Amino acid sequence: MIVVRVLVFAVGMVGVVTTFSSAIRTVVVPRSESLLLQRIVFTAVRVAMLPVQRIMRSDPVRQERLMAYYAPFGLIALAITWIALITLAFTPMYWAIGVDSWREATRISGSSVTTLGFAATGADWSGTVLSVVEAVIGLILVALLISFLPTMYAEFSQREQTVAYMAVRAGTPPSGVAMLERFHRIEAVDELDEIWVRFEAFFNELSETHTSFLALPFFRSPNPARSWLTTSGAVLDAAALRMSVVDVPAEPRCALAIRAGYSALREIAFAYGFVIPADPEPTDPISVTRAEFDDAVAQMRDTGIPIVADLDQAWADFSGWRVNYDLPLIAIAGLVSAPPAPWSSDRTLPVRRPILGSMLMRDHLDRA
Repeated sequence: MIVVRVLVFAVGMVGVVTTFSSAIRTVVVPRSESLLLQRIVFTAVRVAMLPVQRIMRSDPVRQERLMAYYAPFGLIALAITWIALITLAFTPMYWAIGVDSWREATRISGSSVTTLGFAATGADWSGTVLSVVEAVIGLILVALLISFLPTMYAEFSQREQTVAYMAVRAGTPPSGVAMLERFHRIEAVDELDEIWVRFEAFFNELSETHTSFLALPFFRSPNPARSWLTTSGAVLDAAALRMSVVDVPAEPRCALAIRAGYSALREIAFAYGFVIPADPEPTDPISVTRAEFDDAVAQMRDTGIPIVADLDQAWADFSGWRVNYDLPLIAIAGLVSAPPAPWSSDRTLPVRRPILGSMLMRDHLDRA
């Protein structure tokens, strides 16, 4: 009987360590870790929302409003899961040290983790120590959440300021072609250099924050037609068109913005388990067709933007830039169910993806 109690205590301890480790790695560790518990919880929340979303399929506005609740509900569900698992993990430990019944052990565990103190463990010192340890863990989890949520919402607010800033310059939904046309019409092409510098910094911030807080990419913009991802895609497309199609001298700051952008998108895609080539060839296929490219060039020429003479070379150059961010852009768009935007969330590509990504991509295909 003692051996059984020792084994049961050990199982409970493993559960405590695993759950507490998941919380620490999610909130404290400053690096991307795709944890199984996170994926299970967020997948469960997404599965629960899918029937309602399908009912709203004919109303994109209501569907988008529903998706705005996904990330917040996922975080709340994750916090509840941590507390519930800690309670369940301590229950066999209380039983193992001599609590008479599983029901009473569960009652003591719930009382301790919430620090409510409505159940006592008795005078035995081992029960007292176990209760104190569980109460401390419960307090730590609460403290982590109190510090974690404001930090993440601060990053969200800063990100959305840039998204709103670009809505004026690239339209809603954002488009790289529209961005170049607007700057040309108001004779502010020289101010594009400021955009490249600003977005190089923006992409570097995305790389840090959206891999450290893996729920952050799912938080949606206040305007349902905007998205951090489609905005990123529009800026990268504008930069790629500027470097390949527009007949002006090359701009190194533009090239640096593209490099920062595709590096950030790749790191975010890697954090979610997508299998994406680290160094694609310039001749690899992209999701933008030559016909779409020619239509964009014609539209830009009609606006008065100077276009290079050799469009075949321009297409090769554009493809060489786009191939660097094409696959991660499309993959993440499906993962987060980004609102429709040209050359990003309006298309799909075959890409190996995790369970969560697979489910969201299937729903993205259904909507498309």
